[in-house]
Amino acid sequence: MAAKPPPIRLWDDNPSTLDLLGFDAVVEPIVAAVRERNIHPLTLSVQSPWGGGKSTILKLIETEFKDDDTCFVVSTNP
Repeated sequence: MAAKPPPIRLWDDNPSTLDLLGFDAVVEPIVAAVRERNIHPLTLSVQSPWGGGKSTILKLIETEFKDDDTCFVVSTNP
């Protein structure tokens, strides 16, 4: 009888709305830049390899603007 291979453990790849990895160091400057009235127009980019937390960072930014009537967030999921 052949030995049964060990089960493959997969990690959840869904973006988080809780900052468990210290992404506030990225989120706070982005939010501050968007709220700064003297630097518009403004283009920002969040870049990282697969699994680097880009979607989580964008969710955290969206959370920061949830109750802000001066900004709105348009989310896409290609």
